[in-house]
Amino acid sequence: MKKIFAVVASLFLAHSVFAQGKLSFSDSKVSGEIPAGWEIIYIDSTVSFYIFAPEKENDSFRENITVTHEQLPSGQKYTTQLYIDALLTNLKVLCPDLEVVDSGKDWIIYNITVNGIKVRQYGKVIIKKNNATFICASADPNDFDNYKDIFNEIVASIK
Repeated sequence: MKKIFAVVASLFLAHSVFAQGKLSFSDSKVSGEIPAGWEIIYIDSTVSFYIFAPEKENDSFRENITVTHEQLPSGQKYTTQLYIDALLTNLKVLCPDLEVVDSGKDWIIYNITVNGIKVRQYGKVIIKKNNATFICASADPNDFDNYKDIFNEIVASIK
């Protein structure tokens, strides 16, 4: 009887997920949703999730999102703006061509070159107690606007 219940429950869950066209993910720090067709890889490290857009034929860059967790030093009050400022300082060392395109209270959009590839990234910071979560969505600068709405949807689902 327990096996039948487990099978029925699994089918119900699968039906619910696919009916909504979304897949859920979570770890001990955050949870979120991605559209069906996107892929997610969970790794128990600083970068907890690698999320990949569906592959496109003849595409030179696969759009992706990373979700990174960081333990912040105790005894110091962190804000999202302080975190973004520190991020930009570190990124400028690694990628001197960094160009800020737009920013807000807890997010930033910038262009960088990584391993010879130009990339536009949308980063959002979530700070809870002494933990920071940085969500970074990356796309080819020419395709970024095509992915911006879906990036916003995925990033907004992460709590």
